[in-house]
Amino acid sequence: MALVVIIGGARSGKSDVAEALARQRQQLGEPVCYAVFENSAGTPPLSGRRDAQRPEGFTPLAATEREDWVAGAPEDGLLLLDSLGAAVALVMGSRMDAERTELHQATGRLVERILSREGDTIVVAEQMEAGYAREPVDEQVYRDLLGGATRLLVSASDASYLCVAGRLLELDRLPGELSWPED
Repeated sequence: MALVVIIGGARSGKSDVAEALARQRQQLGEPVCYAVFENSAGTPPLSGRRDAQRPEGFTPLAATEREDWVAGAPEDGLLLLDSLGAAVALVMGSRMDAERTELHQATGRLVERILSREGDTIVVAEQMEAGYAREPVDEQVYRDLLGGATRLLVSASDASYLCVAGRLLELDRLPGELSWPED
């Protein structure tokens, strides 16, 4: 199993990069499963722009509020999860009255499901911009959940990249810790 994580801001090109990588695997004969995000009402939790542009030849897999949807991806194929943010939004949306601890546990279970896959996986994660000092509580929780899930997936990944304007910076080559500069 290989796990590739691509993070970036809005319109950075991260989805295009992930789809190109998935196409490479598909051309080698690996089936590609593409996560489609819908809530229990059958509507996308976010804009749904990426779902509308889903590449031909990728098999859709309905992602739901429950983290067990990941098991629906064939283990001999690639799972393209294009929007960790949408997956986190689904987790939150189904548990609006839940305590933060329960939301963190549910998001942790989603990450565990992704990491336990035997098949290859590409995760596209939104990089959250710096927020205001007094943002609404649900936005704070969303940022916490998405940021935590992204950090866990990047730390466990086989390769991780930051996408900026369609260009990639390999995160694995960057230091994970700082030391004080010498005089």
